[in-house]
Amino acid sequence: MTDPADEASVPSEGEVPEAADEVSDPARDEPEDEAPEDPREDADGTAGDGDAKEVQKAGKPGAGIDLTKVAAVAEPEVLATLNLRAAVEAVLFAADEPATPAQIAKAIGGVKPSTVKKALEDLAAAYESTGSGLAAEELAGGWIILTRENYADMIRRLRKSTEGRKLSPAALETLAVVAYKQPVQRQQVEDIRGVSSGPMLRSLMERGLIKIVGRAEVLGRPLLYGTTRRFLDTFGLASIKDLPKARELGTG
Repeated sequence: MTDPADEASVPSEGEVPEAADEVSDPARDEPEDEAPEDPREDADGTAGDGDAKEVQKAGKPGAGIDLTKVAAVAEPEVLATLNLRAAVEAVLFAADEPATPAQIAKAIGGVKPSTVKKALEDLAAAYESTGSGLAAEELAGGWIILTRENYADMIRRLRKSTEGRKLSPAALETLAVVAYKQPVQRQQVEDIRGVSSGPMLRSLMERGLIKIVGRAEVLGRPLLYGTTRRFLDTFGLASIKDLPKARELGTG
């Protein structure tokens, strides 16, 4: 006969034996296959070092931005609605002193200096081809609109007819600063006078009393002003050395 204890421990066919402790399945205990690491990702799932650097570079203010290219993108739209040569002519006419292509481009906005330079050359050619009394010329590193030399006698007669007009106190003050401090920058004149002097300097240039004598060797290379031969003749001086000394101008 079969022992009941033995019979209880023998499983019947098809029956899964029960166990107090779960038997570990080697296949189940192995970790699930993980996706291969992306070299572009760090442990926290963010972009890897290489991409992070690119992101930082792109996010850095001004990084990778070529202002010339930006102007190149905007330029076609600007030129589609603007007569560039006329705009350049207007800005140049209003300028107190010779203006560079970069300065004109900044004033107009949305165009490159190289495009402005081409417009300046076209303007100069147009003045020449039409026999205009004006000329657009390069002077002291910038561009300026001048009257042609063959009309000098007419302009001289006009100036003689207005010579009776006295210089205003502001004009005399500006002229004195230029005469005693020459070669002098506009900013230096304004620092001494305490007011804007651009229009006054232009007026004195139109009268032929001062002229542009060069550019300062400092940041931005501002224009330098000095007096002319006409200034000496007007005030009866043989040379700048004949200007009254400071002590001679005292009132006692």
